[in-house]
Amino acid sequence: MRKIFILFLSLSAVLQADLPPPYDKVDLLPFNPHGWYQNGDSLEPLIKNNHVKVIIEVGSWLGASTRHIAKTLPEDGIVYAVDHWMGSPNEDNSPYDIANLYQQFLSNVIHENLTHKIVPLRMSSLEAASTLKIRPDLIYIDATHDYENVRADLIHWFPFVKGHGILCGDDYNWGEDLSVKRAVDTFALENNLTVHTNGWFWRLEEVASLQNTPLFRHAIPIKTSPIESGIQGIDCIYVINLDERPERWERMKALCEELGLHVNRVSAVNGWNLSREVVKDLFGPYTERSTQIRGGPIGCMMSHLSVIRDAYEKGYNCVWILEDDAAFLEDIHEIPELISELTAYDPQWDILFTDQNFRNENGYTPFYGLDPRPHQPLEHLSYYSERKKISDHLMQIHSRYATTSILWSRKGLEKATHFYSTHYMWTAIDIDMHTIPGLREYASTSDIVSNLRVGFESDGAWESSLNPNRDKPRY
Repeated sequence: MRKIFILFLSLSAVLQADLPPPYDKVDLLPFNPHGWYQNGDSLEPLIKNNHVKVIIEVGSWLGASTRHIAKTLPEDGIVYAVDHWMGSPNEDNSPYDIANLYQQFLSNVIHENLTHKIVPLRMSSLEAASTLKIRPDLIYIDATHDYENVRADLIHWFPFVKGHGILCGDDYNWGEDLSVKRAVDTFALENNLTVHTNGWFWRLEEVASLQNTPLFRHAIPIKTSPIESGIQGIDCIYVINLDERPERWERMKALCEELGLHVNRVSAVNGWNLSREVVKDLFGPYTERSTQIRGGPIGCMMSHLSVIRDAYEKGYNCVWILEDDAAFLEDIHEIPELISELTAYDPQWDILFTDQNFRNENGYTPFYGLDPRPHQPLEHLSYYSERKKISDHLMQIHSRYATTSILWSRKGLEKATHFYSTHYMWTAIDIDMHTIPGLREYASTSDIVSNLRVGFESDGAWESSLNPNRDKPRY
């Protein structure tokens, strides 16, 4: 028996001598199939349908996923397996043989005759990202799962495939705090990407350019006059008004002329007149929502986005968007002072409401909650109800209703443009805009310009757009 064992070792040594490094120096261990890999059904068609040949796997453990990926690749395909094989921080008391992880990985690859297709790179994820000079077709991330490390992996590896390849990974729903999901979703929103999931598997997809996305494709062109706004610090004033409501425009026009404001009328989108095909296009995969959201909020969204795009493309630094039910309640020349005070406090501010909140007959309408898209990352719900007074004149907010009177900075226009160029419509803009990542929102502590309480009926964008008692179904 001892002779047979010695013969086996001698034969293994001879066979390993013909293997490429580092397999030629392995103390061969018995095959160990352990692993948590369960994404074969998602990866196989992705690899085959996209003719993938070069893959970087970040986090390989004992190679269950690595070996399956290698077997799926064509014969001339290759997998670069990136791992330090020292386990994760939460595995200090692991029952697994951490000291021999690397030797076990190499042994498993040898046992399955895949040494010609798997190249192990024993280093950390960030070391590999700063070292490798290859152009992979696909990157599969399954390394450390805390939020900070997942985010760091995404930031460092996305440039390897941006514009041509696939970035995907495992454990989307991992952990009680959903750290992987939060990192992936946040990164996607920040980089104009769409998240696709299948169980634990996630994949990021680059979205079409600004001109090709539904919301901006259906935005209306706007003509503005090259005139001074009549108020310091504001490049252009827009007034959104439906053609069907000329009396509102006449009222606003007279008020603005009296105040010395030079405004540009925007012919608002009438959401009720949009065709079924256009509405379906705006909502994209959210087909059911396209029959639930009323015409008012749809038209309000498209009107505001048309103005936002126009202001952004014309390079304005600060614009004032008014709706035709605005009420001028205090001296509007307080607004430049607000802008100056806010800029001194927060040079990165995005939007400034010229009133405290949406006014109703009893005071103000409280914000009842958000309505996020599927997979959309949010702060804790208490964050959105916070109102922090930063001076006698200004407060920082994170939510409210109504879009009657808003100042947009250049930074805010940019954030809104990029967000809505990569997302389909979901709900009313005065609810949806608060989910734009990193939007820095402020409001006046007094009602300088706000909505009319009586005399004119609002477009209804501020009301619950899913209230079944408000209207009959759109179609």
